[in-house]
Amino acid sequence: MFLGPEPKRRRGPWLFILTVAALLAAGWYVYKNRPGLVATLIARVPVDKLPAEVRPRPTPTPTVHVPTADEYMAEGERLFAAGRMGEAAGQFQKAAQVQPLNARAHAKRALALVLRGNRQEALQEARRAVEIDAQSAENQAILGMVLDWNDQPEQAVLTCLKAVGVDQKSAMAYAFLAEAYVDANNPERAIDAAQKAMALDPQSVWALRNLGYVYERMGNYDKAVEQYQKAATAHPNMTYVHLSLGRAYVAERRFDEALAEFDKAAAVDPTDAQGYDQKGWTYYVLEDYDQADLFLRKAVEVDPGYAPACGHLGVLCYVRRNYEDAIEWLGKAIDGGANRLEYYYELGLSHIFIGECDLAIPPLRKALEMDPNCDVARKGLEQCGIKP
Repeated sequence: MFLGPEPKRRRGPWLFILTVAALLAAGWYVYKNRPGLVATLIARVPVDKLPAEVRPRPTPTPTVHVPTADEYMAEGERLFAAGRMGEAAGQFQKAAQVQPLNARAHAKRALALVLRGNRQEALQEARRAVEIDAQSAENQAILGMVLDWNDQPEQAVLTCLKAVGVDQKSAMAYAFLAEAYVDANNPERAIDAAQKAMALDPQSVWALRNLGYVYERMGNYDKAVEQYQKAATAHPNMTYVHLSLGRAYVAERRFDEALAEFDKAAAVDPTDAQGYDQKGWTYYVLEDYDQADLFLRKAVEVDPGYAPACGHLGVLCYVRRNYEDAIEWLGKAIDGGANRLEYYYELGLSHIFIGECDLAIPPLRKALEMDPNCDVARKGLEQCGIKP
């Protein structure tokens, strides 16, 4: 009997199944717990060899929204209404950069700048607005106001009259005309224009405030305060209304109320130096020089280029016989456009007091040029051996 090799037993499928299951479990473990290893392995495979579902997808290019001039204007108007004039001016400037011939952007920036105390730059913007569109009553009215705030009331009257001629229903135009008239020493016409503005729009901040201003310039502080209070109640975010009311309180020697108004002005826009400056100057009037120094220095810290605060700080230093600092701050005020007689002769005298007659002569001569009857400047020049 032939005995050949024993026939092989056929194995069942279980070993294969267990092997596949083990591989799948290992792969799943690596996928869930070692993503870095998976990414490294995938990165070594050419992209075109990978399955579509694991191929890296291109990063989408982000879409950058570029604001339009209208959007900048809308944001500027919002900031203006909130009393944040510096930021509003910045938004109007961006609108003008997008649309250089946008007259309203230039006009609104001029208005925001002048209310913040930046009068010279405001004048440039206001003139540009009228150059672009002279038929806009708003543009003409704003230019008139800015001219008046730059000590050109007669020219301001003529410009505001142009605004009224373009739109006889513009409360803004009549309000700014009233302000210009009273600064040009024409109080009767000022009252008429202010009342006309109130009749056209009794809630206009320009009408409310400028009727108070006319009363103030006429010496009627009771009525001025009453009118300013109405303006402040209706428009609590308008810094210049609080400043106007505060100054009227100072004139009536209601100092606590004045200081409170200046605090309100600073609270509306802490980046505006005017509230700090007026508070410091009020303390100067009260001869509280330490507090005056504190708030005047806060003003120049907030806005180093704000000339009125520089001038007030210079006067304070002069009175306290700190002549070196007086020279610094009075010089900055003059360089910033504060063209006041007092600044020139106190600058000259400060130089004399520290033995600098050569530097004292130019500002003293300028003081005499401004006022030939300025005895202080004359005596200062004589002290330096100069015959006026």
